[in-house]
Amino acid sequence: MAVYNYKKEESYQLKSANSKIYVSVISGNGQGGSYFILKDLEFVGANEKVLVGTAKQLEEKSIQALVTIQDKLIQTNWTAVMVIISEGEANTFYNYAEELPADKDMACYYINIKIIR
Repeated sequence: MAVYNYKKEESYQLKSANSKIYVSVISGNGQGGSYFILKDLEFVGANEKVLVGTAKQLEEKSIQALVTIQDKLIQTNWTAVMVIISEGEANTFYNYAEELPADKDMACYYINIKIIR
């Protein structure tokens, strides 16, 4: 078993000034997985949709999603992560996929999303 790290950088443009911002993650591609959500590297929540603040509070800050997936399926070595930012009625999706070299390998995604006005 080997561990592979994948660093991703994104930006998110705020759509309002006062909306609440939520972040959730779907991980796995059939492999499962777990995750942490951070705001400017401070823990906000894990393994569930979390409120990270209002649009005004998040200007010029960053949200990080740290996702770990261990390959369990012998049929595929693909892993996938979808980060969802919800602001009011709007959802923004960030999708990633990486194929691990061997069965039982582990993928660690570090996703940094810079919030901009």
